[in-house]
Amino acid sequence: MRGKAFRGTPDSMALWQPWIAPTHMQHLGFLLGFNLRTGKKVHLFPWTMPTNSTTCQIEGEKNAGKSTFMKTVVPRALGFQARDVYGEPTLMRARLNARKSERGVSEIAPLSDALHAKVYDLNESGGINLFGLFVEETDIIEVTINVVQEVKGGYLGEKVSLAIMVAVRHMMKQMKNIASPSVLEQVLRYLTVDDFVAYHKENRANVLTQFESELKDRPTLRNQLQISNNELNVASEYVSAAIVAADCLAQLLYGNYGNVFKGNNSLYDVLSDQLTTLNWENLPSNAQTVLEAVLMKAESAAIVMSKNKQEGAKDLSKIIPHINMSDEEGGAMKSLMHARFAADRQNKSRAYPTADFRAVQYYSQVTEAGADGSEIRGLAKEIELGVGYRIIFRQPNDTDFLHRFSRLGMSDPDVEFLPQLGQGQAALWVRDQPPLFFQHVVLSTDHSVIQTNSARSSMADPTPLTENLVYNERRALAEKRAVSLVK
Repeated sequence: MRGKAFRGTPDSMALWQPWIAPTHMQHLGFLLGFNLRTGKKVHLFPWTMPTNSTTCQIEGEKNAGKSTFMKTVVPRALGFQARDVYGEPTLMRARLNARKSERGVSEIAPLSDALHAKVYDLNESGGINLFGLFVEETDIIEVTINVVQEVKGGYLGEKVSLAIMVAVRHMMKQMKNIASPSVLEQVLRYLTVDDFVAYHKENRANVLTQFESELKDRPTLRNQLQISNNELNVASEYVSAAIVAADCLAQLLYGNYGNVFKGNNSLYDVLSDQLTTLNWENLPSNAQTVLEAVLMKAESAAIVMSKNKQEGAKDLSKIIPHINMSDEEGGAMKSLMHARFAADRQNKSRAYPTADFRAVQYYSQVTEAGADGSEIRGLAKEIELGVGYRIIFRQPNDTDFLHRFSRLGMSDPDVEFLPQLGQGQAALWVRDQPPLFFQHVVLSTDHSVIQTNSARSSMADPTPLTENLVYNERRALAEKRAVSLVK
């Protein structure tokens, strides 16, 4: 028998027990809080959730409790035994991403300090080599084609793609140890008609055969890297296309990307460290988009290499984190390059799952990227459908906005409950299953990691007066003045 749709507050909902409470999703894992409907403890072990992926999307209005939740999840999860891609016991690798600060201090600085994480300021890196994390030529080709399109703002044609292919092959044959965007830019500028003629002669013989296994899952890229007899008659156009690609790389290296990509730092040592905080602040937004996309592509490449048991100069499996925490990435979804590599990483990460916690304020930051019918909109929907589970904090009381959850399979009574959630209350939800509403619990050990210089604490400071040096200096000065007045 189906009862009337329930409306009420968290307190009144608890009175309906046990008739409307769903079962526990997990009995093992770290503590999240208490079930609002049963009062029982709620645990989470993100690597074994009954879902198609371990990506967790955290949604909610401002001041609903997202940041506090994310800061407590990481230290609690670090206590479990981790394994590497070969099944051997290892230490948990966690990657934190700092994207915003209040009053000059990173929002996750207390968490980073408490974990003794290695903090790496990407804007002060001395120059990042975008090719430093790749071994396969096809990966470098694909990254370069997408970077050039990102810089130029659109597809530049097959001639540009093929020119990049020829240049990368030259670079990897003759300058593999120093391969970088700056080296590739110079190679592109020095390509001649003879280089394309030579490519055509060996094309059918071995080039595509050599890359057959790498290109079988990338038909678009494969088609871009072929050249016909008719096209060979205008090989000079390929030389011009190479100059166009070189100009785009020059803009990336020396233009409005903040000189971030003109160095030789591969980030391998940083990403393979056990606990790392990447500081994205002060990095130009366009540089953030490119770097974030390339890092996701590097993780995808590392997963493929590990799965195929390929060996390289470096063990790239070490750049795959066990835990990733990221926030405020909505703007990057305007980039086709970012959407492509995000979707690819999400699909491949099922082989070696990362507990990937990604927070957005509103789901539309992801789902409404691009225009209707565009490639980026299709990729955005693919990314959303690939989310394994959601932690949903308080939502706006807007019918059109809430309808999205109904379309994803949440019942109407549960949807209507979302705008009524209080501070720190959320729904743990796997699509097409009943959500589990819980009150997130902040433990006494969490206070040191959730404190922040946020706008809400701008009128007070959690530091005790006796430990506040500025206060002590002022008090000493005031006491000195009082003594002088008495005299």
